[in-house]
Amino acid sequence: MISTPYQPAGKWSDPYSFALQNLGETDIPGKSDLSLIARTIRRAAAWMSDDMEATWCAVFVQAMAKLAGYERTGALSARAWLNVGEPVVLHDLRKGDVVVLWTGFKSVWTGHVAFLDHYNPTRELLYLLGCNQDREINISSYASNQFLGARRLRSLDSLQGNSQNRII
Repeated sequence: MISTPYQPAGKWSDPYSFALQNLGETDIPGKSDLSLIARTIRRAAAWMSDDMEATWCAVFVQAMAKLAGYERTGALSARAWLNVGEPVVLHDLRKGDVVVLWTGFKSVWTGHVAFLDHYNPTRELLYLLGCNQDREINISSYASNQFLGARRLRSLDSLQGNSQNRII
């Protein structure tokens, strides 16, 4: 579990690296959630209610971006991440990019968001580091045909003086 607040430089200076430090943490279902996931996320998202089962993925990405000092959406929707950072096409993805997938139906508002670990174009699979993936923080594979878009987040330091798409 993360034991330090925002570090502008060093070993864990990007959202993916912060997320990786939580790999393997599990979620406890229900309103009395005392899991390490909940405690970690609440450090960066104190406004989070006791039971946000459906939005853990988006809240987790928010929390990791905040802890690393990167831009974020401030919204609970996975698809809100399509409006932050620099757009990245599927074949230009890099480890740590924020990937948004459609779930259920492509045309509805629901989705899933996580950090790219790696992409295997031969198997057409995206390997994502995220939360709410089988009730834990892990690296899971997803079919690339679920890909809605990806964003490369920028540090708040690099955006100094540019308030567009910044949450402080």
